[in-house]
Amino acid sequence: MEYLPDGLFVIPAGLVVGILLLSIVSYYSTLWLTLLMGKGTGARVAGLVITGLVFVALTIVNSIVIFRRKQKKQGMPVAIEQYRSNLANNCFYVITIAVFFILSALVMGHFYQTGEGQMVVGGAVRGDVAVHSALASSFSKGYNFPTQYPFFASEGIHYHFMFDYFCGTLAFLGLPIDLALNIPSILVMVSFLVLSGLLAMVIAKKKMAFALMGVLILFRSSFNFFIDLGLKISSGKDLIGALREMMSRASYFGLTDYESWGVWTINIFGNQRHLSFGFACILILILLFLPYVRAMCRTIVLSERSRKSVISFFFSKESWIPEKTENKNSPWKILILALLFICPLPYFHGSALISVLLILALMAVFSKYRILYVIIAAVAWTSSYIQTKVFAGAVEKVFDLRLYIGFYSKSAHPRDILIYLLLITGLTLVLSALYVFVFLRSSKDRSAADTKMSDEVVRGEKHLLSVVMWFAFLVPLVFAFTFQPSIELLANHKIIQVTVTLMDAFVCAFLVSLWYPKNEEKADSKTRQNKMLRTRIFAGCLLFVLTISAVFEWMEYFNLNKIKSKIDYDSEMVEWICDNTETDDVFLTPDWDYATFFFAGRATYFGYMYYAWSGGYDVSARAKNFAYLVSGCNGNIEEFRRICNQEGIQYFIASPDYEYCWLPDETSVNYDPAFFAENLTPAVSFPEYNVIIYRVSEV
Repeated sequence: MEYLPDGLFVIPAGLVVGILLLSIVSYYSTLWLTLLMGKGTGARVAGLVITGLVFVALTIVNSIVIFRRKQKKQGMPVAIEQYRSNLANNCFYVITIAVFFILSALVMGHFYQTGEGQMVVGGAVRGDVAVHSALASSFSKGYNFPTQYPFFASEGIHYHFMFDYFCGTLAFLGLPIDLALNIPSILVMVSFLVLSGLLAMVIAKKKMAFALMGVLILFRSSFNFFIDLGLKISSGKDLIGALREMMSRASYFGLTDYESWGVWTINIFGNQRHLSFGFACILILILLFLPYVRAMCRTIVLSERSRKSVISFFFSKESWIPEKTENKNSPWKILILALLFICPLPYFHGSALISVLLILALMAVFSKYRILYVIIAAVAWTSSYIQTKVFAGAVEKVFDLRLYIGFYSKSAHPRDILIYLLLITGLTLVLSALYVFVFLRSSKDRSAADTKMSDEVVRGEKHLLSVVMWFAFLVPLVFAFTFQPSIELLANHKIIQVTVTLMDAFVCAFLVSLWYPKNEEKADSKTRQNKMLRTRIFAGCLLFVLTISAVFEWMEYFNLNKIKSKIDYDSEMVEWICDNTETDDVFLTPDWDYATFFFAGRATYFGYMYYAWSGGYDVSARAKNFAYLVSGCNGNIEEFRRICNQEGIQYFIASPDYEYCWLPDETSVNYDPAFFAENLTPAVSFPEYNVIIYRVSEV
């Protein structure tokens, strides 16, 4: 295989690390200045200026290092052949990435747009986008330092909010809120697809895998199409009628729990805007450390199977401590780069951090320079502990590990777990295992001539590396089916998605191997052509089976998003709240999820309960307070003011939406608007929203 262009790694990895560092430097600069100067635009602007100066300094230093390195290399022989640009390769990569961009824009941006003062949101993405909008607005219109959850004020932040902080900062600098969320989301998703394609090429050794990997990620494997079609035909529908009904459906089909939420479909990327970012970080760290695993696999294959080699494998200095080197890719420099990703990751994407640590743990066993992995694990734990204490107050509020076997399978019996896995992953795990444990074991690798090694050594290294990485990729799934790390078990689906996504790289390699079959040396050209035709037809059929269910899931995604919610994000109500209340004021509101109020960047005492519960907040205790306050504290205005003052509530929003509030015990609240009208002075009213805002304190 030809050498890969550096840009396939450098550009997406640079984008991701840039977002990480910009967010961390600007956030903590602003937080530190806030503690010194107090809240205000001055501290926010100063924090951004400091961030700009830091990055200008880093750019200058980096430019000097690159210039000196080029001077040092002049006249020196090239140790490794570089990628040679040509029109065909460039067109392939550019066209593929352009398609990635278009599809990412359809998923991310098409169903979250502004127009005529309204935010138009598709029905499929409304749920999680409501959280992203509220958090981003809390940093653009509000002043959320130290940070609190907009749906559960005054209890810190358990949610990994840093990506939303970055988007909110873009909105603070003047970008419209929809573009501030959509542009980073699209760019990060493209980066994730490019990095995943790079991993697939490293495994498959063919550039075809670059495009194929994106197809398998965007169109996941499932049997839902065949099951759904079979059920409809068996109920008496004809084939055309059944297909038309499936194409027009505005809901997700599924036989397992929460499939109707679209948790395994493309919907997850449109909803959870930071998920692609977390996956991109995982891929970058895997690609950084993959050469050390490959080196150890080669050492194992070349060594004799003796007690001495086993001792050397586990206890030699080389397997633990890197050698001193001036190489730009020296292990210690790679470690520094890896730490830039690991340190901020806990509050960018917690599930991604858990997943990548699990993967690296198994990689470390079969890798050189294990001390690097130990350092990464120690830094990750320390960073997670410190950030969780700072933001949430206690680690157990965010990470509370407990044994829970089976995830949402019918039972914890291995048979039921395997059936459940087959239903949610389709052929992905099966084909990846088939490629690694059957196909690679029996196939010949003719790249030995390029590497100046024997065919046996090349095959042995490739097979061992694939086995190691297959099991490493499997570890997150095993963890997700064995443990529950947070209050919401469903959150494990993101960890499972990590395994499924990475396994797609082996499925790509399997399909590529079918498309380019190894020719038998003694066979004539006609026999070879017939074999190639058969294997390519089989590969095409297999790709159809792998992706057809997701094609219909895309239709369901688009149909669901035709059900639109329109919110006045730039209304008089938002303007009044921004102009007349403090940025850290807390409002007592109905249990809203997606409402005009949140675009003002303020926090509510008790918002949509699921958002708070899934984040690990104690919703039961607060729900009792909420119901008591909304009832007017049994007609006692002094008691109402006392509790509001105790809970840090400055404003009460009267709205008929209280009549639809849902509490943990499934009871309704006893809301009496007349009581508040008699005892509180209205600050402002907005008849178009049927809302009156009251100041809690006496005027």
